[in-house]
Amino acid sequence: MAGHSTITPDQDRDGIDLQVRSGGQASPDFQLKATTRPGKIHSDGSYRFPLKKSTYDHLRLSSQLPRYLVVLDLPGGRSEWISLTVEGLLLRRRIYWVSLEDQGRSDNKDSVTVDIPGNNVFGVETLREMLAESRRRVIQNVR
Repeated sequence: MAGHSTITPDQDRDGIDLQVRSGGQASPDFQLKATTRPGKIHSDGSYRFPLKKSTYDHLRLSSQLPRYLVVLDLPGGRSEWISLTVEGLLLRRRIYWVSLEDQGRSDNKDSVTVDIPGNNVFGVETLREMLAESRRRVIQNVR
């Protein structure tokens, strides 16, 4: 719907599962996760998601282009994930996103629980903003 293409790296290196291309070299990196275990919602509305420490460490480091964690929060029952009818296709629940760039080092050994702002719901406009941020970074690095 956003009119962009995707690239899937041959191997998941540095916590990257997907890149989105919009022409040129500016392409953000995405670590994709899906869960049927509801994330814990804080009183401030943020969504909590446990992430492997190694993935957290990769995503928190500064890079030339932005990196994002994208979490698909699915209902518990597989039959509830998607509905396909004559009227349309429905994917249930939400997709959250967060940039972990410049987050602090964690002394945890196995996992780090990440707070994702509850209003960080992934959609077409969000993707366009992420691509614009990538272009801004490329322009800044060229100067």
